[in-house]
This record gives sequence, C-alpha cells and structure tokens, in this order.
Amino acid sequence: MKNTNMLGFLKFCKKSRTDENVEFLNQVRKYKITSVEKRVIMQNEIYDKFIRINSKHQLNISLELSKMMDVRVSKSLGDIDLFHEVEEFVKSMIVVDSYPRYLAELKEDSQ
Repeated sequence: MKNTNMLGFLKFCKKSRTDENVEFLNQVRKYKITSVEKRVIMQNEIYDKFIRINSKHQLNISLELSKMMDVRVSKSLGDIDLFHEVEEFVKSMIVVDSYPRYLAELKEDSQ
C-alpha cells in the first residue's frame, strides 16, 4: 500500500472508530523487533491497552480469546508469538471488513 493510501486508510479507520486495530498491529510489530527484556514490559502495555476487558482501546475480539490472552500474558516472559492469534484475527477483520469499506468509500468519492 502506498504511503498516501495508508494515510487515507488510517484516517478512514479513525473516522469509523476502528483505528485501534491498526494501532494494535503497529504495537505488535514493534514488540516483535524489541529485545526480550523490553518485550516483557511491552506485553503488559499491549494487553492493558487493547485486550483487557473494558480497556479504553479494547479490540473487538471474543471473550474466549480475551480470556485466553489473559492467561497467556500472565505466564509469558516476552514470547515473540504471544499475540499471534489476536494479530491474525485483527488482520482478518481489516481484510474482510475495514479495507473493503475504505475502498467502497474511495469509489463513492471518485464518482
């Protein structure tokens, strides 16, 4: 995706109140390239911000997945694949829902 398209998509996500998905994916990307010592701290920050039930930027994930992550985060010491299931779910939500709606809006705006 070109930089201008990405900026447009981010604006669309913010407007449609789904920007937490993109922000989560960015945080997980940073998490994966960080040292193990720092990942231990980051995992709790990511969990508290996006996965913890009733968090301000809570992702739209199932209660089952949220509870599973609660257990995994409490036992993890910076596991690089800690957020894999949530990451894949969020990516699929973007591919199936957010991005097609963004493209539809672009098409409407160009007519």
